[in-house]
Amino acid sequence: MKKKNLWTGILAVTLVFAMTVAGCDDGTASGNGKKNNGNEKGKEPQKVEFTGYDADGNLYTLTLTENTDAARAAVTTTTYLGYNYVLIYKIEGMPDRISEGIVSAVNNDTLELKPNVDYAPVFGITVSAGDITITMIVGVITFKGGGTVNGGALTKEKPIVSDPSGFRYTEEKDGTLTIVGYTGDANSLKIPAEIDGKSVTSIRQEAFRNNKNITIVTIPDSVTSIGYNAFDSCTSLTSVTIGNSVTSIGLGAFAYCKSLTAINVDSGNANYSSEQGVLYNKNKTLLHTYPAGKTGTAFAIPNSVTSIGGGAFSGCTSLASVTIGNGVTSIGENAFYYCTSLASVTIPASVTSIDELAFSGCTSLTSVTFQGTITYFSHSYPFPGDLRSKYLAGSGGIGTYSRPNTGEGGVWTKQ
Repeated sequence: MKKKNLWTGILAVTLVFAMTVAGCDDGTASGNGKKNNGNEKGKEPQKVEFTGYDADGNLYTLTLTENTDAARAAVTTTTYLGYNYVLIYKIEGMPDRISEGIVSAVNNDTLELKPNVDYAPVFGITVSAGDITITMIVGVITFKGGGTVNGGALTKEKPIVSDPSGFRYTEEKDGTLTIVGYTGDANSLKIPAEIDGKSVTSIRQEAFRNNKNITIVTIPDSVTSIGYNAFDSCTSLTSVTIGNSVTSIGLGAFAYCKSLTAINVDSGNANYSSEQGVLYNKNKTLLHTYPAGKTGTAFAIPNSVTSIGGGAFSGCTSLASVTIGNGVTSIGENAFYYCTSLASVTIPASVTSIDELAFSGCTSLTSVTFQGTITYFSHSYPFPGDLRSKYLAGSGGIGTYSRPNTGEGGVWTKQ
């Protein structure tokens, strides 16, 4: 079983926009024999948009507008008739620099703005369509974002900037900064609270993933969010200190950090806490992360915990025994993934949900006891071998199950 990527990053956005089609199929014939647009006079045009930045950080908005009277009145080009749909696009960003053009299609046609085709040069700006696709499906427009200005691709985020110490960041609309990567070689890393006078408030998903140099990380009080897989597989990382303002920590933020022994949270943090290096939410109802580098072979989950978070124990290869508290009701995806020393586990009666890959990769696991009824039992390899199907069989349910062999497969037998 290969390691599951908990989340995947995306760079493009797909927007689905429902349009009203009433009046678009029954337009009256014009003098040239074509159909006039049948939309109501004065009707506000329906729109879909893609907003992105060019290489210089200028913001552009591409707007595709339904061909209503109001839409035609808003542009300076010819009044276009004769199509069931006419969409007018604009790319705008700098003062007094707006490009206008038209494209058209009838119902059920697929219309593409071809890459590298110049539709309208205005004020020295060449507007090309890039990878924009408009699909007309009975009044539904699927708008896949993209586009080029002056030959450069528009992106959903401002260009990434690097500071002299190696931090790579982008600026958000509110003027705050998000750390998106690091090219330096520091071992003890202190995330800056600000860069060039602007506050650092976020660490993006996968920002430090697979960094092999970092051993210590300090996250300042300015940071409010840490993205999923932000420090995933930082194999030299031994300790993390989290400031008092973090409100969100993504799944797998510290997963597979095989040397990590302690995550410490400022006592003033209102959303998260730590105890003996283990990361919880503030009230300790969620166990977020048990550091993979802890050397203890046994751990008892406190009774206050109701949820074992996704990836909470992933890669904890030293853990041979875990006691799940009687307060736990759900075990998240990848929760004990690749805990290769875990030999047995008891699922208390309080647990009703076991998510995908929860105990997958536990190659030493040979005994599992279910003390209650699992109402949600993911079909995606929650245990090695055929344990799920044996539990769900008519003769299964509550009881102890064992298998004679180790590894990913194996046949389980109810005792």
